[in-house]
Amino acid sequence: MAAFAIFAALGLFLSSANAQNCTPLNPSAPLKISDGYTAQVILNGLKSPRDIVLDTAGNLLVTEQGGAGIRRVVLTESDGNLNHGLALSQDGKTLFVSNMASVSAYPYDAEAGTVGTKKTLIEGMRSGGHITRTLLIPSSAPDVLLISRGSDGNIDNSTIDVTSGKSIIKSFKISELLASETATDYATGGEVLGWGLRNSVGVGEDPSTGGIVRYTEIWPLCGSLTEEY
Repeated sequence: MAAFAIFAALGLFLSSANAQNCTPLNPSAPLKISDGYTAQVILNGLKSPRDIVLDTAGNLLVTEQGGAGIRRVVLTESDGNLNHGLALSQDGKTLFVSNMASVSAYPYDAEAGTVGTKKTLIEGMRSGGHITRTLLIPSSAPDVLLISRGSDGNIDNSTIDVTSGKSIIKSFKISELLASETATDYATGGEVLGWGLRNSVGVGEDPSTGGIVRYTEIWPLCGSLTEEY
C-alpha cells in the first residue's frame, strides 16, 4: 500500500508511510463501534503498536513495540473520510518518546517528517516485569509531562515504598527538563500524581474537567479498571 522512507537521527527512527483512500483494508477482527459512527482501516502491518498522536500537519505518529521506532503516517485521502510512550508538545515542535529505561525529546518538523538531535530527559526507569512507560502532555497543562511506570512484576513488594518510583505516575515540568544539562532521575525527581498503580497502560485527559484518566490491567481477573484523578 505504501513505500517507506527511513530517517535516522541519533537513535530515533521515523518510518514514513502514506495512508490513502484506496481499496479498503480488511480488519483482522470485527470493528466494534457505537451507533452513528463509522470506521475504516487505513494502515495494517503494524508490529505491536503502543501509542499514537496527531502532529500539527495532520499526520499520525505511531510507536511500535515490535518495530524499529516511530512510524509517521501521512493521511492523503481526498474525499473527507478518514517500543512505548509517545507525546507531542502543544506547539508541535518537540517529540517525546520513552523506552523501558528513559524518556527523550527530539526537535520535530511535522511538514518534513524529520527529527533533530536527541536529548535524554529522564533516566532510571529500567526494571523487569511491566515495562510500559506511558507519556501524556495534558492540554490543560502544556508545560507538564506525565510519565507512568509499572511494577516490577505481578507481585512487587518494593512498590510499598513511594521512593522506589514504581507503580506510579509522576509529573515533570517540560521547561525544566529541556533546560537541564543532565537527565533527571525518575524515582527522585518530579511530583507524584498517583501511586499504587500497578501498570497504567493508558493515560488520558478528560476534556470536560482536565482530570487524568488511567486504564490498567487487572490480574489475574479478566477485565479493566478506569480511574480518574
